[in-house]
Amino acid sequence: MSTQTFLFTDAHQTGLGAMLAQGDSIENARPVAIASRTTNAAEQRYPQIDLEALAIDFALRRFRQYIVGFPTKIQVITDHQPLCSVFNGKRQGSIRTERIKLRHQDIRFTVTYQRGKINQSDYLSRHAKPIEKLTREERQEADDLNNLLYMLHTTPIIDCMGIGTIAQATQNDPTLKKIATLVNQGLTWIEKTESYFQKVLPKLTMTANGIILKGEKIVLPSNLQDTAIRLAHKGAHPGQSGLERRLRYHFFFHNMSKKIEEFVKSCNHCSMFIDKKTKEPIKPHRVPEKCWDTVSVDLFGPMPTSKHVVVVQDLASRFPAAKLVTSTKADKVLPALSEIYATYGNPEVQISDNGPPFNGAQMHDFATSKSIKLQKAPPLHPSSNPVETFMRPLGKAMKIAYQTRAPEKETLEITLNNYRHTPHQATGIPPAAMMFRDGQRYDFPRTYATEEDVRRAREADKQKKIDNEEKINSSKYRKKSNFNIGDKVRVRNYQKSRKFDPVFLGEPFKIIDINDEGNKLIVEHQENGFSLCRHPDDVKPFIEPNYIEVEDVQWPVGDEGDVAEDLGIEKSGETAPTLRRSERKKTPNPRYI
Repeated sequence: MSTQTFLFTDAHQTGLGAMLAQGDSIENARPVAIASRTTNAAEQRYPQIDLEALAIDFALRRFRQYIVGFPTKIQVITDHQPLCSVFNGKRQGSIRTERIKLRHQDIRFTVTYQRGKINQSDYLSRHAKPIEKLTREERQEADDLNNLLYMLHTTPIIDCMGIGTIAQATQNDPTLKKIATLVNQGLTWIEKTESYFQKVLPKLTMTANGIILKGEKIVLPSNLQDTAIRLAHKGAHPGQSGLERRLRYHFFFHNMSKKIEEFVKSCNHCSMFIDKKTKEPIKPHRVPEKCWDTVSVDLFGPMPTSKHVVVVQDLASRFPAAKLVTSTKADKVLPALSEIYATYGNPEVQISDNGPPFNGAQMHDFATSKSIKLQKAPPLHPSSNPVETFMRPLGKAMKIAYQTRAPEKETLEITLNNYRHTPHQATGIPPAAMMFRDGQRYDFPRTYATEEDVRRAREADKQKKIDNEEKINSSKYRKKSNFNIGDKVRVRNYQKSRKFDPVFLGEPFKIIDINDEGNKLIVEHQENGFSLCRHPDDVKPFIEPNYIEVEDVQWPVGDEGDVAEDLGIEKSGETAPTLRRSERKKTPNPRYI
């Protein structure tokens, strides 16, 4: 078919014009039908791009019976070039243009640009037929898009924030006033200070009362952004992700993610109940050059018999030694340690946690008498004590012994001997062979370790630590906390006994000292003055709340008034019937009285 079908459209502030034409080209197109109507009060305040899109909608509706099911694509001619990319699927437009596109999906058409001076429907839009002379169905077409925005804006958004408040704040916002001017004039250039609106400018539109929309979302003025965040966070205290999803469902404004993140971090209650997402990078202990030079000490238990196990492990060879004790008091633990040291010798360094009896004066005197340097791991941080790796196989063996009613002492001896004579995964040789060179004879023939074997084992151990450190610290959940003396922090609540207790204490602490390794912080309570020693994993920054309660928010003065009037929707003279209860008096049947 050589003849093509064209639909010329044009919009003026006072009217819409459309002409259906056919011909072999745009220049030779002959009119088939024409249509026009004036715009109502609400449409006269449309941005130019929406007004031109309204002209396309008017033309497609009015000539629908001619073009639905047409074998070839209809060419819609407009003098507003930005509409070509919007209707031809290259980019998204405003909420009005998107609704128009959805409404006419059953019509095959493309939008082509033609200068307004030669557009054949230009005269029709300036001499349009008065809307009062149209039929009732035709007048209803003009109200469809307005009713859409009416339903959108009367839908509850969040408590206490109404349409009048947002409209007045938009009019008082200097940035949005510039954007409103650009939208109304159909301009596409924005100053550098508002460059974040550049990509979304084609998607912006305005309601009759001056509210700017991006799609179906309200562009929120700057002085209401923090208020909206506070209102959405009120009561339920949603997390950063949930709060952002809720606000993005209703609003659009610059740096929303960053502002929400800062607000949630500064919320005192959220900070108390949200755990840290990251841990400190690990710092492996240095591999000693000599066996039994540095040992790690800890207590295992209590067991069902109320006994404990004093465990000592060499850091170089991983050789373990252990004794059963009936209590964690110093008068029970120190004799067991003394017996172990009498067998294998006094170490130079003893690593332990800060729990009893390792934090007492008796332990200090014991170490002084044997010329042992005490080194304390951070409290309540088991992974800082190397002996914890031996506690896992020991705990499993003692639990099985309890279930099978095997003797505790015999099980402990078997566990120690098995561990001593099994090649360690870090060194590759048994701890006993590395400790004694000539090895020990147990249930299998004696094994030996030469000086070369020991040298290779130490090199393998060092490389294993380096590889393990790189692997673990490369995780996104490992991040260095840059704490400084004087910083305010929150401390993990280790007195938590119920599900409803906070993860971190609510009162702020102040860092008064940091050790050289950076793995122990001395923090002091701001009010009571007592101090604690904690690992950085158990501490997080205290961010001062920078918000006020929702009840204290001072709202901009504005009269909500009639929402339909604020939105510029004209009220028809016809009023919908009011639902009323029947006024008929019911008289009971005398038979049932």
